[in-house]
Amino acid sequence: MSAPEPEKVAQFIEGGPAWVRQQRDLHQPLGQPLTAEFRRTLPFFPASLLERVRWRIVPVLPNAPFVVHASAAMGLDLDFSKMDGITFDDTFLITIAAGQGADPGALVFHELVHVVRFIVLGIDEFVEQYATGLIASRDY
Repeated sequence: MSAPEPEKVAQFIEGGPAWVRQQRDLHQPLGQPLTAEFRRTLPFFPASLLERVRWRIVPVLPNAPFVVHASAAMGLDLDFSKMDGITFDDTFLITIAAGQGADPGALVFHELVHVVRFIVLGIDEFVEQYATGLIASRDY
């Protein structure tokens, strides 16, 4: 399959940073801090980061309004609501089903890696790199 047209890629990436900020602002005040147990099992992350992070368990993950439309225009089948977790800067969401899994700690670790990437790259650069990777790999 050929590479998507640059303007379609730009449209896909363009709405991302504002949506991430909106979702972070919506979910962060409702989020809970990591439990002491999670903090104990994650010693490789700075304590200040583990204290700052907030997370929520939700029935289904939100889907950016532009994702399904823009990804379909590029021949991709991207739907965040099919994922187990998603990170918005220093706040992440995990689905109820994933949170009740055998080891939700692995998913928490995964989302914390995204938190670190947000810190290092900033929201705009994180979204651009993440979206570019999704488009290039045609998958999550």
